[in-house]
Amino acid sequence: MAFNVTGLYLVLVGPSGAPEIWPAFIDVPPDWTVSLGASSRAACVEHIDAWYGGVPEEPAAVAA
Repeated sequence: MAFNVTGLYLVLVGPSGAPEIWPAFIDVPPDWTVSLGASSRAACVEHIDAWYGGVPEEPAAVAA
């Protein structure tokens, strides 16, 4: 897994309309749109809270 050394994230909105916090250094998937450009994670959380009514849950940790 790559580390986000820039510390910058995007808010993307997928085809289902759900927002996601996405590392800025990874290409945006097809059919997804950028709702907030490269920003701090805290700014992304604030954006999602203001525009979408809450932050999506963190993905569950994957057992190795």
